[in-house]
Amino acid sequence: MNNKMRKEKILILSVINNKKIEEIRKELCLFSHSFAALQFPTHITLRKPVKINENKEKESIENFKKLMKNFSQFEIETEDILTKTYEEKGKTKYTARYTIKKNENLTELHNLLNSYDKKPKEDFKAHLTLVFGDLTPTNYKKLTKYIEKNKEKFPLPKLRVDNITLFKRIKNKWKELYRFNLK
Repeated sequence: MNNKMRKEKILILSVINNKKIEEIRKELCLFSHSFAALQFPTHITLRKPVKINENKEKESIENFKKLMKNFSQFEIETEDILTKTYEEKGKTKYTARYTIKKNENLTELHNLLNSYDKKPKEDFKAHLTLVFGDLTPTNYKKLTKYIEKNKEKFPLPKLRVDNITLFKRIKNKWKELYRFNLK
């Protein structure tokens, strides 16, 4: 009999509620025929997924609450809107995103969240994902040209980080598990 406990991945994000960002995201998804991003709230990924034992979910949430209790809301500034590729599991992934200006609070939060499961420091480049998941190479090229040609259509807003939200994969979909509202 296998006594090995099943581990599940938990994403740690800050969900961004901003009407203008939502409009831009929808416009870019429609233009690029990429709709996977619309299945997920607009967000900043604060660190790579955490793996927790399935039967320790409640305990993990309580630990997370303790970790976050003294953290307050703060503002961030977007720096640029661009397209970007990256490698994951041997495949090229295509995205469109806002980059975020270096921010002391965001870096501190990222480092704090890495202590959540004693993860070593990783290179952290904050960004707000707009298009991802099902963006094809051809539509990526079209989207890159569209963004470059129309930069004035895409303002660089200041945004408020007012929550840290845990998401868990349930039946192949990411569902909100717990939202911690910052003071």
